[in-house]
Amino acid sequence: RVNRIAEALGLECIGWVFTSLPLEDDLLLSPEEVLRIARLQNEHSTDAHFTRYVLSKFVTCAVRPDPANNGAPSVNPFMVSEQACAMLRDGILSSAPSERRACLVREAKTDELIPDFVVEGRSDKKIATDFFIVRVNDTAPKKHQRMFTHADFPRENRPTHPQRREDLKKYFNKIPKSEPSWSRFADFHLLLYIAKEIDVDTAVAIAECVRDRKDIPEGVTFMFNELTQ
Repeated sequence: RVNRIAEALGLECIGWVFTSLPLEDDLLLSPEEVLRIARLQNEHSTDAHFTRYVLSKFVTCAVRPDPANNGAPSVNPFMVSEQACAMLRDGILSSAPSERRACLVREAKTDELIPDFVVEGRSDKKIATDFFIVRVNDTAPKKHQRMFTHADFPRENRPTHPQRREDLKKYFNKIPKSEPSWSRFADFHLLLYIAKEIDVDTAVAIAECVRDRKDIPEGVTFMFNELTQ
């Protein structure tokens, strides 16, 4: 559902964001996080590159409190190396609760050969997570182009404020009727709610109008006028 709406808006999924408490000893990523990032990069690999080489551009953003900034949230973008992705793909790399700073290379089975991995000049079954991390530079565009004109509709998956049908009425009552019809619907979480509570095709049709900056079909606006009376 979310992917269909994003596609109708002309958007592309380029990564994911997760939050957590700070890691011990200034660790950038835990072994479990490295493995999960590698799995997601593998799942979002593509051969669209001109070389036809299969690669991933899927970025991870870790949001954690920054002790150096009074605990304010800090966003750190990462990827993991292609070696980590390949080792996970081939079932070589794993983690264990007892090992908090390194990923583990499993033992070879009978009649199986797994190459040695040299760490600091010697063969080692433990590879520090920092070895696999690729830092990604984040920046802001010189000219900001805004897709959405509103961000007022309640978010999904909030136990303290579950989305309700009355949120539609509250939302549209806040939006001036003088706005273009596409602009009144230009809230991503509103579109997701419409897809869930009404139907995906209606949400997609509205999303395409938001993308193209054109009026919402009259039948759709009439339906929402009735729902929000």
